[in-house]
Amino acid sequence: MKYKVLSLFILFGLAGVCSLRAQDEGDAKVKKFSGAILFGRGIYLSEPTVPASPGINDWTVSGQAPYAEGISTQNELTNMIGAEFRYFLSGKVALKLNGSGIFRNTPARENVQGVTPATSGAVDPSSPNAGWIPNYAATVMNNTINLNVSVGAEYHFVNTSRLSPYLGVMVPVCYGRSSQYDPTATVDVTKSDVGSAVKITDVGNRHIEQIGFGGQLVTGADYNLTESLFIGLEIKPVSYLYAYNIKYPAPGLESRKADTHTWGFLTQPVFKIGFRF
Repeated sequence: MKYKVLSLFILFGLAGVCSLRAQDEGDAKVKKFSGAILFGRGIYLSEPTVPASPGINDWTVSGQAPYAEGISTQNELTNMIGAEFRYFLSGKVALKLNGSGIFRNTPARENVQGVTPATSGAVDPSSPNAGWIPNYAATVMNNTINLNVSVGAEYHFVNTSRLSPYLGVMVPVCYGRSSQYDPTATVDVTKSDVGSAVKITDVGNRHIEQIGFGGQLVTGADYNLTESLFIGLEIKPVSYLYAYNIKYPAPGLESRKADTHTWGFLTQPVFKIGFRF
């Protein structure tokens, strides 16, 4: 809540500064570029879930299809979802690019199996001479990519020094990939058979890949606080996204594919603060 209040104070402060400036009644000179920070809800695909390791019972590869976040979930004004750039071909026509991305890389670290009196059988666990070497758990490799890019064009109906409503079309493209590898390997010293004593969690990397693309109708308006500073509101009256994922449970095994179609109406409201230059 405090961030929302702070944002409102900033906006009112900017509006107050602008009201003190002498206004030029003529049309402002058109600036070719604009950049803005977007607040609201993006169109990210949901965080992909990597297939489970083969070491568990009832090993199953999920048939779950991808889910388009931001279409029907709650909107938060204070959630910054990326940046937007526009190039004005004329005073009324602009090319548009927006998006954001997340990259995450956690390297794998092998486990170290410990020794306790209960497993060695050499020393009474209750004895003060009992020695304990702890188990050092493995670090699971987790590499994640999540990208969201939209390209399109806008037509501004009124190009005044203040209010500029527009209508446009956008083509969103989403890509997500997640890979995991658990290097955990354990040996049960109480078993004489090697096949049952040794347990390996993963034999290789497990992956899931998600791809989505579609089309959107965009409408909104920019309000120029100064010649170079503006705020704006935007919404997608109609949007469509086709998305599919492919799961790879282990090296050499058949993949599993699932897809979904998502329609949205009057979704993804966005608030923006930007500059023209």
